[in-house]
Parts: sequence; C-alpha cells; structure tokens
Amino acid sequence: MTGGQPAPPAAAHPPAKAGRPESLTHELRRVAGAATATAAAFGLVEAVVRILRDEVAIGGLRLLPAAALLYGVLGAAAAVAQVAVRRVAARLGPRARQPGWHVAAGTALAVIAGIAWPINRAWIGDAFSPAGLAVNGALLLLGVPVVACGLLPSCERVVGAATRVRWLRVRTAVLVVALGTALPWVAAVVVGGDSDAPSSGSGGRPRASGTAAGAGERPNVLLIVLDTLRADRLGCQGHRAATSPQLDALAARGVRFAECFAAAPYTKPSVASLLTGRLPPRLGVDPFGARLPAGERPLAAMLQAAGYRAGLFSANAFVAPTFGFGRGVEQYVGPQVSPAAALIGFHVLARLRDAWVEAAGLPEAPWRWYEALVSLPFDRSGARHDPRAPELVAELLRFVDAGAGAGRPWFAHLQLMETHAPYRPAPGQRVFADARAEMGLPEGAAHLFLPFRAALPLPEGELAALNATYDACVRTADAAVGEVVAALEARGLLDSTIVIVTSDHGEEFFDHGGFGHGHSLHRELLHVPLIWCAPERLPAGRVVASQVRLIDVVPTLLELLDVAAPPDAPALDGESLLPLLRRRSGESAEEEGATDRVAVATVEWGGSSAMALRDGQRTVIVARDGGDERVQYFDALADPNEQSDLAASRAEAAEAAATAAATLEALIRQLASDRVSTPAATLDPATKALLEQLGYLGG
Repeated sequence: MTGGQPAPPAAAHPPAKAGRPESLTHELRRVAGAATATAAAFGLVEAVVRILRDEVAIGGLRLLPAAALLYGVLGAAAAVAQVAVRRVAARLGPRARQPGWHVAAGTALAVIAGIAWPINRAWIGDAFSPAGLAVNGALLLLGVPVVACGLLPSCERVVGAATRVRWLRVRTAVLVVALGTALPWVAAVVVGGDSDAPSSGSGGRPRASGTAAGAGERPNVLLIVLDTLRADRLGCQGHRAATSPQLDALAARGVRFAECFAAAPYTKPSVASLLTGRLPPRLGVDPFGARLPAGERPLAAMLQAAGYRAGLFSANAFVAPTFGFGRGVEQYVGPQVSPAAALIGFHVLARLRDAWVEAAGLPEAPWRWYEALVSLPFDRSGARHDPRAPELVAELLRFVDAGAGAGRPWFAHLQLMETHAPYRPAPGQRVFADARAEMGLPEGAAHLFLPFRAALPLPEGELAALNATYDACVRTADAAVGEVVAALEARGLLDSTIVIVTSDHGEEFFDHGGFGHGHSLHRELLHVPLIWCAPERLPAGRVVASQVRLIDVVPTLLELLDVAAPPDAPALDGESLLPLLRRRSGESAEEEGATDRVAVATVEWGGSSAMALRDGQRTVIVARDGGDERVQYFDALADPNEQSDLAASRAEAAEAAATAAATLEALIRQLASDRVSTPAATLDPATKALLEQLGYLGG
C-alpha cells in the first residue's frame, strides 16, 4: 500500500489460471471421479434394496461390491463420453465451456431417462430394437441438449456455491442430484417383482419353517433327476446292455413305474411341470428366458412350509434360481448366473453387449472382461459353470451332514447332466466296444423339428458309436446314483428317506429322423424312468404298468408325507399314484379304478410348436411349422414306438386324429388362459454360452 491507496481485493483464483482452459487429463479425472462415485452410490442403493427384499439368490452381502463395480465402470465410461461431447460442443458455442455444463448435462440425461423409461415400458417394450433405438436416440440427441440448456443457469449457481464452500465440491453436488433422480428407479424396484432367490445362502439362517408340526417324524426326500435319460436305456426297462446296475437294484427295492411320460421334451418346462404338478401351458416357461411365474409354488417351497430344509444341487443352468427354481431352497449349488444380473445396470449391460457383439459383430473380449470383473466378488475361482456329478454329490452329502441333529427333515433335488450331450462318460464306465471318450450330436441337430425338418442319417459306425457312448454316460450317471444311495445307507438314513429317481426328458438317436431333444413329442423324448424307493412306506419289487405322468410326482409325495399344499398354491394337474399301489393281488386295474392317466405334452421350439395326447390306447401328435400342420395318429398297443402313422393310411384313423386334435387344441387354450406372464430372466454371457453349447439356442 503506497500513497494511502487501498490494496486491491484478492483474486478468487490465481491470476495465472484465469482464462486458461482445463486440460483434458484434469477434466477426465475430475468428471470420471464424480461420475464413478455417483454411479457406484446408485448401485449400492439398489443392492441394499434387493438384499432387504431377500432377492439375492447367491452371495448375500457380496452383491454390494459387485454393484459398486458394475455401476462404477458404467459411470466412468459415461464420464469419458460426456467429456468428449463437451469438448466437441465447446467448439460450437461458449455455453459448453462453462463449469456447470457437466452437472447440467448429467442432470438432463437423468431427466430424459426418467421420461424414456415409462415410454419404453408402455409402448416400445425392447429399448434396443430398431424402433426402440430410433425413439431413444431421438430423445437423447434432441432432449438432452434442450433440457441441459434450461438447467445450465441453475447448475452454474450450484457449482459456484461449491467452489466457495471448501467442504462442498462438485462431485458432492452431482452425487446429491443423481441420488435424487435415482429415487424413482429405486421405488420401481421396491414395488412389485417376485423373489426367485433361495431362502438363504449356503450355510445361512433359514426362514421360519411355517407349519412344522410333526416335521421331525417325517422322512427325508431325495429327488434325483438324470437329465436326458431315456427310459428304455435301463436294464430294468429291458435294455440289453449293462447300463444301470445301481438303478436296477434300487428299482428292485422299491416301485418302478414302467410307463411314465414327461410333459415337455426339454428341461425347463419339463422340470417346472415336475416340481409344480402343473402342465407347461399354465406355466409359460417355454421361451428361452422365461421364469417360473411368481404365483407358482415348486416342491421345495411346499416342503419348506411343512418344516423341511431344502437344497438344490443342479448341473443344468435352467434348473437354477435364475428361472424361479430357488423358491423354498436354503442352499443352492450349480451353474450360477452372475448374481449381479438382477441389477438394472446389468440389464443395460446385457443389451449393450448384444448390440455390440451380435448386431455389430464387434469383439466380445471387453464384455467378457467386464462380466468377470463384476462377478469377482462371487466367484474368485472362475468356476461358476458346468459342475459335474462328483462335485454335486459331495455338496449334497455335506448338506445332509450339516443338518444332522437339527430336528428338521431335509429335501434335496439332485439334477445331473451326465447323460446330456456332449457325451463325456467317465473313463471307468466306457465298457462298451464302440464307446468313445467324447461325442457330440451331429451338426445341425439343434435346428430340427419333426416331421418338417429331419436330419441326415449318420454312417452306421458313427451311429453305433453315438449309442454306445450314450450308454456309457448312462453307466456314469448310474454310478453316481449308487454312490448317493450307498452314502445314505452308511449314514443309516436310507430307511428314513424317500428316494425318487426320474428324468426330465429322453434323447433321440434317429428313431424318427432326428438327434437330441426338443424337436418332437415322440416316445423316445417323453418316456422317462420313474423309480420310488421308501422301504418303510412303499412295497418292494412292485412294477406298475399303468401309464403315469411326471405331474403325478408332487401330489403323490404330498399324500405320502401327509402334507397339504399351501393355501396360496395353484391347483395341481397331477393325481396321486398311491391308488395304483393299493391294489390287492388278483385285482384288475379297472376294479381298483387305476386306469391309464391321460398324458398331455407340448413344446415350442425355434418358432415351431407341437402338442401330443397319450391315453394308453392311442397317441396323437399335432405339429406346426409356420403355416404347415401335420396330425399323426399311432396305435399305442400295437405300435408303442410310433413308427406307423395311421392317419396317413386310414380314413377312419385320420378322422379320429382330427377329432382328438381339436379336443387337444381346446384343452391347451384353456390351460394357457390361466397363464400369468412374468419378466424374462437376464443371463450373463457365460451362462448364455453354456446353454447354447448344450443346444438351447433361445428360439
């Protein structure tokens, strides 16, 4: 101060920085930090809500770091895009150079997203369809700049206040704004939606058991589903090869139902029908990503309400909590869809990946890295998929041992894939001359649909090798069953356990011109084994020749256990099989009222569909492919293997087939009218690839 002149006021910022543009590195670091923190906070809020609503199938609190990783990387990527857009916009006009631009742009994006969300749900459906991309692109390109310009003055004042208050920085302001805009999204998550999760994680605290009176006196229940096992490949069903010594011995100790039929020729609808006692048209689970409707109560949920602790040990990615099969389950071991797939951000990620990889044909590597990063808190070993029989059997026995002395009976569902393609029999079970270490189905098998699209025949040697390798896989599965039975017997639990062994569907080896399953409703795909062993409750060595169905398993078990279905459970389509076992020697089936059960089956496969009816006397199959329809009629007594279509050669058979087809069509429509739609499951890329490898292409 000289000459009495007052000193000039201090500058708000150092003079050297006045007017100097912010460097790209500094701007990226600043904006990416704010966006990453904001996005991660949103992910944590959503994860907490889902945990509190008990929607977490696997991993529990580990969903928190997974959500932070998922949303954090999304936020960082969005920040890079936002900086790039601002830098381009700054060349076009001065407003984009102002410090509040990022806050205004981010807030505008949240506002437009909030507007686009109900529009997509109400009128578009798929945000990544061509129409969805056009509408959403227009909203973003036109709406965000307009809204951002309107918000810019207010955001400037917020940023100015933040620079004057040391403890309030820009990222804090952005975080508050983002959390405010996130509240409607969180509310949407809280309202509605069903929980497909197991009741608690492995080793977790089980829920209250409901009506558990007398539960301690009830037997344990073991349901073994040998995926893709044809009934006619067991020795006890007449197969000449020595494929099933353990299953044959189990059948000799219990009851074998010689003519049991599944309701669908592939896993998800068939297992859903088995576990609910309801036919697939009511359930609507045929589409690739469809889940079991929220109102359905699978067997584990019914038994849990009666005081059972339940475990699911599955090698099939379709039989998992992802698709609704975790209800009532307290422990799940099997192919795990990344638990982060339940998050909204994962839905966005999955659709972006589809657009990037499948529509644009760009490399998938970045998405695999990202999915592995998000799944890291759940799966440090990277082995979330494709467990084999030894691992699942060991986990099952640990589950049994963990409940010893707990005073609660247990229910365990073991789903093995040893008889599913690609066929990989255990080395010690390749006892047949033509069996190989590994064989897959012929090329193009997944695209068949009979009788419209048939396969080319294999050379005789290749077909023999395929059959022998499959037989060796049957021996492999049979050995796993024997291991479980022996372990229960060694623990003194076999006499107090009801053991049920069956399959979800069969497999075709050119019986009607196809390979694999899912492509027809012929006998080789629907005729499955059904063996019950309960030494203290069921007779030994009994063979029931009457036709029965997988939908009869649940009502039979409930009656055997004296367990009532929950009051909110839908009515069952199946009927108890116990009347078939109450006949005295010398009494006919008609005298006891034990006639053949009418079996209905359906399939939707790659845009084609079929329905079938079997009543023990005849088999009627109606197949449709595009505008083509074929109605087939077989004499079930004279032609059980369905080789001679009488509708093609006899007028009276064609007329009877048409009448039966009309009746069947009306029945299917009536069943489907009860269907309740449910949102499709979101699959992570690894699970989707696994299902596609098994032949499920999502048609």
